[in-house]
Amino acid sequence: MKVIDILMTEHQVILSKLNEMEALASQSRQLQVDEIQDLINFFQIFADAYHHKKEEDILFVWMREMNPMVEHGPLACMLKEHDQGRASLLEALDLMDKQEFGDSLKSVLQQFCDNLRQHIEKEDNVLYSIARQLEINPGDGDAAMLDEFMRVNEREKNSAWGLISSDAQKELAKFEVVR
Repeated sequence: MKVIDILMTEHQVILSKLNEMEALASQSRQLQVDEIQDLINFFQIFADAYHHKKEEDILFVWMREMNPMVEHGPLACMLKEHDQGRASLLEALDLMDKQEFGDSLKSVLQQFCDNLRQHIEKEDNVLYSIARQLEINPGDGDAAMLDEFMRVNEREKNSAWGLISSDAQKELAKFEVVR
């Protein structure tokens, strides 16, 4: 399914930013506002408002339509983890507002990274496999979701794509011409 390929490619972009955040969180010095704010912006805009929007509003809806039983298992778990990630970022911003750039902030950021890395692994290796199995006929999922994915891309691209590398932009742009 192309929609799954898109989400997994976005996961690679997110994982590269997780590596940057983990590198900062592991430093012995206090963190600086600007170096961490850019990463938090990335996770709030690209990972959440752009990537999670496609999962929650398009893929998860389609999965529920195909099999309502997935709502109380894997989808409930993924939604809870999305909410936990949002809460962690708000906690980090709160610490920054209080001028706490030491171990407390580093701990919150490291926990966020650990949780999101595990979350991505679950989606890539479990949830997306379930989604592929829900297709009655090959291509049904893409037929139902791909146009809406592209609409989200067009609406959110200006804010989201400005936060990623040009290489990542090129990778994601491949999906726009392959519809």
